[in-house]
Amino acid sequence: MKLSIAIFAYNESGNIANFLSDLFAQKVFLDKTHLFEMPSVFVLANGCSDDTVEKAQAFKETLSESLQDVLTVVDLPQGGKSRTWNTFVHSLCPADSDYMLFCDADIRIPKNDIVDNMLALFGNAPELLVVNSWPRKDTDLEPKSMGFMAKIITAAGGSLTSYKTTICGQLYMAKADAIRDIHMPIGLPVEDGFLKAMLLTKLFSGGENINGITGSEQVWHSYESITGLFELLNHQVRIVIGSAINLMLFNVIRRYKGDHSAAVNLLEQSAREESWLSNHIKAELPTMPYGYVPFHFIVKRLESLVAQKKYTPKNIFVGVVGFFFDLLVYVIASYKMFRGAGSGHW
Repeated sequence: MKLSIAIFAYNESGNIANFLSDLFAQKVFLDKTHLFEMPSVFVLANGCSDDTVEKAQAFKETLSESLQDVLTVVDLPQGGKSRTWNTFVHSLCPADSDYMLFCDADIRIPKNDIVDNMLALFGNAPELLVVNSWPRKDTDLEPKSMGFMAKIITAAGGSLTSYKTTICGQLYMAKADAIRDIHMPIGLPVEDGFLKAMLLTKLFSGGENINGITGSEQVWHSYESITGLFELLNHQVRIVIGSAINLMLFNVIRRYKGDHSAAVNLLEQSAREESWLSNHIKAELPTMPYGYVPFHFIVKRLESLVAQKKYTPKNIFVGVVGFFFDLLVYVIASYKMFRGAGSGHW
């Protein structure tokens, strides 16, 4: 069995060595009795203006000769995660790969059995298509002294999604044969929600396979928590713009009424033509009655509070503050899309 690993690195000079150190400490690289053959690893330095490539090459030289042979550092001149994802899946990934592991270079994998645990989940459930990693904030693992606003931000973060039902683009593993029919539109701002829909519905050619995705408490990684208000605002605006574009794309693909081949061809075109996504945004948006961004993005936090029925003072406070924050995000995202932001946003 063959595993291939993609590491997305855009100006990650300060992080790439730490991540590679975590990765190559995984048992799959060290246990000679492992059922999987030695994985192929690709550092995908895309559009970097720093010395990410040099730092990755320097780390490679610290490895044993056998491990150096499995690590390839690729210097891609053009940036963009969707473009880089396409390059890996359809050009660089070995054709005999059974599984693909996708990683961001700015996270940490503190335990050395994470990759093994992901592979084990696949072995126990043949219907699985993707195993997601549980993203854990560094402030949860190692509490830090924070101001009032930072505490509110970290308390509200991560409350609206489940690592067992959504793909976290920071770290996930997928079956290769399920991935190869998918192409990402160039400039797609948020790829994980798009990928989940494409995987679980086979490009909307069938019903949603709710058993096709899972996670586990034994599969997790850590990331640096956002603690600044403006940083959080920019992040959420990107997420909302990306999610609104994903919904638009889903409607476009559904027009093929389950024709899988036609949907494949459409996405192949979206990955070839630089202006494909921006042209579709102009043609499809805004729509009535919500304009560029569906109203759901304003009320989702309050809906979550009502659904959970946990009306503690803290939850109510966070929910109300979050609502007004989401309203601000909605207005900014709508304005940016009105001004032409969308394809390639961030």
